[in-house]
Amino acid sequence: MDPLDSIAIAYNTFVNSARVRLGSPGSYAPAHITLANNIFSDPDNTLFSEGTGTETWSGNIAHGTLGITKPEGIRIADPGLELNSEGYSQLLATSTAIDSAQPGTPDLPDYPGLDIDFEVAYDLMKQQRPEDTSMKDIGCSEFPNEVMVKPHATAENTGPFYLQDADILVLETAIVGGGSILLDPPGGIYDSGTEVLLTATPSNYSTFLNWSGDLTGQSNPDTLIMDSNKKVTAHFDTPPLHKVIVYLMGPGFVEADPPGWFYPDSTKITLTAVPDSGYLFSHWSGQLSGTENPIDVLVTDYVVGSANFTDVSVSTEEILSGFSPAGTFSQALFPVPAENNLHIEFNSNRQCRAGFSIYSVSGSLVKKVSEGIMEPGKHRLEVDISDLKAGTYAMRARIFDPLNEQGTGAYDQITKMFLKQ
Repeated sequence: MDPLDSIAIAYNTFVNSARVRLGSPGSYAPAHITLANNIFSDPDNTLFSEGTGTETWSGNIAHGTLGITKPEGIRIADPGLELNSEGYSQLLATSTAIDSAQPGTPDLPDYPGLDIDFEVAYDLMKQQRPEDTSMKDIGCSEFPNEVMVKPHATAENTGPFYLQDADILVLETAIVGGGSILLDPPGGIYDSGTEVLLTATPSNYSTFLNWSGDLTGQSNPDTLIMDSNKKVTAHFDTPPLHKVIVYLMGPGFVEADPPGWFYPDSTKITLTAVPDSGYLFSHWSGQLSGTENPIDVLVTDYVVGSANFTDVSVSTEEILSGFSPAGTFSQALFPVPAENNLHIEFNSNRQCRAGFSIYSVSGSLVKKVSEGIMEPGKHRLEVDISDLKAGTYAMRARIFDPLNEQGTGAYDQITKMFLKQ
């Protein structure tokens, strides 16, 4: 439904107002508006303009130039209003609006949790209205005016409290470049005469230049006496920065040192992939590459890469899907738990290039075991792990095509966990 469709405007008093535009040339012109039991009096021009023909009128009183063809539901009459001592209009005892409301007003919405008078049981000043619609007065107030009509919202009771108190002053701050301003005492709203200490704090790779506005110069920190409302701007010099984005392919996260993910040209950073429990870091991809973790990156442009994590529950007999240069390959570890020596037993039905590495549960490489051409058949490798601390580790086998002497490119991978005593 259009946001300006099916609106009810009821029990209002419009006096000396601008014209009420019923339509609009825009894409969301009002439509199907119900105007019921309102007073429209003494406009500054005409009462209405741009009628759509979809309005419903009921029980309205109009006094002044209509500006549209008179519809049923508008009675042309003097509503009988007087100005009270507050300068606002209210009904005279002889008003034609008294006990004259007409039925036909759509039900007003009853929003749960909001204190809305959807039954129009009260007038503007919270005087009780009769339950019978025909006994209600037209307009915003009921006669007799036991409570004087006056606005609830005024310049004196609306807006921040400090706008009404000459002894309360505001300090407004602004930033140009990368940084922030610390106020002491904090808050930005102060009693007259308060001394405020302003400290400019540059963000990573930024440099503070100077203050402007009601505080000038390059002193940092600097003080300001609040004898009027103030505005201060801190200026920082921030060099062009390159953004580094690392997508996570699997459960885990990546830490950057230095932190921030935005860096000046030629900044060297270190990225560390940290897998969640039950997973291991596998490799970098995108503009990042390799299996080293952590990895050093020289930032000279926009960098986009991924950190890939694998499930450590992969069976020792499972061959990962995709490129399979080794044909059928299996791996087993024993004894488990191991103390000083760990045996790797593996079997391949074709020649391949295989490499074995040991990783900590955080995904960091702790030992490279072996890499070379493996002939078809069963092989056994003994690994000295006496230098490893007691804990849980992962033995990862990567199997490449034997013609791939660099050990790069597509490969299969098998991971097996073991416990070091």
